Amino acid sequence: MRQFILRTLFLCALLAALAVHAAAQSAATNDGAAAPPTAVPGGKVSGNLFGLGEVQRQLREQGAEIERLRAILDQQTQLVYELRARVEHAELAAQQQPASVVARNAAYTPDGARGTAGGTAQDTPQPALDTNERLSRVEEQAKKTTEALGKQLGSIAFSGDIRLRYESFYGQQNNLANSDNPAVLGNPLTTRQRQRLRLRFGARGVVGKEFEWGLRLATGAYPDVISTNQTLTDFFSRKPFALDQAYLTYKPAALPGFQVQAGKFDVPWTRTELTFDNDINPEGLNESYTRTFKHTVVKNLAFIAWQLPFLERNSAFVLGANGRVNLDASGRAGRDLALYGAQLRTRLEPSKHLSLTLSAADLYFSGTQFISPAQVFGSNIQFPVTVTIPATATT
Repeated sequence: MRQFILRTLFLCALLAALAVHAAAQSAATNDGAAAPPTAVPGGKVSGNLFGLGEVQRQLREQGAEIERLRAILDQQTQLVYELRARVEHAELAAQQQPASVVARNAAYTPDGARGTAGGTAQDTPQPALDTNERLSRVEEQAKKTTEALGKQLGSIAFSGDIRLRYESFYGQQNNLANSDNPAVLGNPLTTRQRQRLRLRFGARGVVGKEFEWGLRLATGAYPDVISTNQTLTDFFSRKPFALDQAYLTYKPAALPGFQVQAGKFDVPWTRTELTFDNDINPEGLNESYTRTFKHTVVKNLAFIAWQLPFLERNSAFVLGANGRVNLDASGRAGRDLALYGAQLRTRLEPSKHLSLTLSAADLYFSGTQFISPAQVFGSNIQFPVTVTIPATATT
């Protein structure tokens, strides 16, 4: 910026000198001789020779003025550098000081007097709060708010997952007579290609110190109790999203290790898919008691019992062969179906690198003998055929 100003002033002075010199030459050419010197107001002499001297004098004065301005600009630049250095030094010192010292320094005004709430020197000084103390107050208030919400709603934890699956089926056959060989049962079917979706969303919480609850929603067809997968089909139709789990657990503080659970929950006993599908969420009640041990090979011992109703039916009157109501048959026709069971389980740790879980369970299905099982063959439903012994060709 300074060089630009100097160059501009110098260019203006040079143009003025050239203009004066050109005017003098033009006058000499027109008159044929140099014009005699004439006096001008102020005691100055104008003319060819003396006008050039005046220009030179003005240039010297302008150069001196430029040097003076340059000196002032240098002083201002030096002052800016000093102020910047002071600010950077103050920021660095503030970062190195403890938070409490910075908070106390902030209470002082620039002239050295302590600031007040009203901004005047006559007011009573108010001490600045320590940063750690302010943070402690904020944390304490947040904790109180959280505890208040916890007393109203209890602590809640959310969970969920989504899964996409591609499945293909090869080598399937139906159970109809073969078109090529009627003696053979079955015809090859077209290979199936399908995409499936599973979405689950759950929430768990605690109410007080003795109650826990859980809720989970999941996709899947309603009649299919062993899968939450939903096939992407049916012309972009909406997919079912239903209740998969809903339970309440009571854990009395007076009896540690004991709990009672009611609702729709996970299978409470240890099992494999040889006996019970892992994706089934039974409904009903279950009770368990677990006792843990220390410094022994036996680490825990648990006893579990469950009562799971899976079919509730209305009572119905059944007429006998004589046309009268058969009370026994009517009782059986309206009987509810349930699953009862119990399990004894223990975990052993003979060494640090070996653990063993042993369990023994008994499952009793009540009332299932009154179910009429059906078999599906293609689009036909076939019920069991009653055969009289000895059998004949038509019976």
